[in-house]
Amino acid sequence: MDIGVNVSANMMTMYHTSERITAGIGVDGMKTLAIQILYSAQTGGICTYEDNTYEIGATIHLFR
Repeated sequence: MDIGVNVSANMMTMYHTSERITAGIGVDGMKTLAIQILYSAQTGGICTYEDNTYEIGATIHLFR
């Protein structure tokens, strides 16, 4: 019996015209589950309530 998990990782970064930057990392595993964690920060202008925020996203592919 063999047991294994195929996991691939991805990274992203984006600069917004509102002078914010977002960076994140994600992991895809077992062909059905993907998890991504993002961080956003204000790099210029007036800081708002959205400064230094984290986001976590999950995707489940049911019919693959």
